[in-house]
This record gives sequence, C-alpha cells and structure tokens, in this order.
Amino acid sequence: MQAPVVRRIFDLYTRKRLGTVAIARLLRDEDAPAPSAGWGHPAVHWIISNPTYLGKIRWLDRLFDGVHEPLVDEVTFQRSQAILRERGEDISRRRGNASDFLLSGVVRCGSCGKAYVGMSAHGNGGRYEYYACSGRQKHGPKACSNERVPRHKLEHAALDQLASLYRHGELVAEALAKAEQEAARARPEIEQRLASITAEIARA
Repeated sequence: MQAPVVRRIFDLYTRKRLGTVAIARLLRDEDAPAPSAGWGHPAVHWIISNPTYLGKIRWLDRLFDGVHEPLVDEVTFQRSQAILRERGEDISRRRGNASDFLLSGVVRCGSCGKAYVGMSAHGNGGRYEYYACSGRQKHGPKACSNERVPRHKLEHAALDQLASLYRHGELVAEALAKAEQEAARARPEIEQRLASITAEIARA
C-alpha cells in the first residue's frame, strides 16, 4: 500500500471524521491505488487498525518495535483507535477466544522428532491448552518420554526467539549466507553424481 494513500486515510478518519464506508467510496471515486480486493470499508478498517503503519509488528497479540519506518505518528494512530472504539468498530474487542495453536506441526519433539500439536482439555473448572508430542499421543509414553508443554510457555518462548532475530537482522543475513556457502560446496558433488547417473542411463 502506498504511503500517501495510507496517510490520507488516517487523516480523513481522524481529522475530517469520515467513516470507513465514506472513505472507501471517496478512494474509489478518485481511482486511488487499491489493494487487490479493491476499496471497500473492510480494507479501510484494516488499514486504520493495523499497527504496522505505526512501525510495529504484532505476533500472538503482542506488539514489538519493527525495523520499518512508521507511516503515521503515535498520536494519530491512538486517535484513530479511540474513534474506532467510540463508533463500535473495534473488532479486536469482539473476537472470540477460539484456539488456533499457531505452532502446531511447526515445533518438533527433541526426543523423537515428531511434530508437537496443540490440544485442549477441561478440568478443575477450567480449560487448559497445551502442546504435546504427536508421537507420544499416538503410541504412548514408551514411544516418547517428552511431556506436554503449556501453550503460553511454548508460544512465548518462540515469540522471544523471533523477536530476537527480528531485532538482529544481521543474524538472519549470516544464516542465509552460511546456507548459500553450504549449497555452493555441495553443488560439485551433486553435479558429479548427476553426470554419473546420466552416463549409466545412456549405457543401459
């Protein structure tokens, strides 16, 4: 999304007090550069409520400072959020608590290598959410000794690691460079094996 359009949307919403429907109509009439879905009030609402334009990143309902430049200042963004609440348009307050277990299938068990999956259970008057080794769940404790992990502990640990990598972009660049070097070292052997296989096929 182009920066001038984003800034104009915030200005129309906070200073001129236009609603999301009116802003979307105005942008359509002006043939302003639009997202892939076009200018509808959901697109305008998404921009107004998106902390990315404040220079933040959101993960697991927590905000972190990004490395990108903000397009709006703190005062303007907070004013827009206040107007959203005032008009009853703050959908973040109406979201359900449905569990989505973002790390299911992503995290691997350090003991057996199987994927950790998100699960929930009820007990002692409450709902408990956790991640468990799928190998242990399927084959029992004899197959894997790793215990289940409370959801919040695992997700917060992953979040801390991601935040650390995001703050230190040079670590990501270093890892990519190392991967490229490893691939370059392995390429001659792969090419030699491919040539050998091709020769065997030709002789057959």
